[in-house]
Amino acid sequence: MNAQTATISDLETHLKQFGTFSGSWVEKSSGYEKDFAKIIGATPNEIKDDRKYCDCIWKGLKIELKKGKGHSFLNPIRYCSYITEGRDKSVVTLFLFYENDKITSIYGVDIPKILEILGLDESPSGVRTVKYLEFIKDKFRGITTAVLVAKKDVDKSNNFSITF
Repeated sequence: MNAQTATISDLETHLKQFGTFSGSWVEKSSGYEKDFAKIIGATPNEIKDDRKYCDCIWKGLKIELKKGKGHSFLNPIRYCSYITEGRDKSVVTLFLFYENDKITSIYGVDIPKILEILGLDESPSGVRTVKYLEFIKDKFRGITTAVLVAKKDVDKSNNFSITF
């Protein structure tokens, strides 16, 4: 039997079934990924080189998790690799926004929309930005960057949103 990979729409339908997500795992600053994966029936990603791009896999769909109270951080240098290295863009990022120990909203955003939010696209300015970030990465090995992505940013550009 050959199982078909789930779609982002399938994931949205699946997540809506839960009604709410809460517990002590919600307030953890790190290490919440395995708890969330277990709750939704996904498998934590154990492939070392792939973990920075995907936290868990649900029915063949790769999922990256970002959690925050009103914002989250993305590393634009890492996202450049989707363009410069031709990485698989079928990953879905779930932004989990919370208050206290309860998830209040979930936004599902695919990689093309993430690249759009970060301004890393095929436009002349997007190409210049990618080249500049790649230069910085090569010049300063090991450098990390962070762009604050607010809830309003993903509210404007997402594939789905669920409010609890």
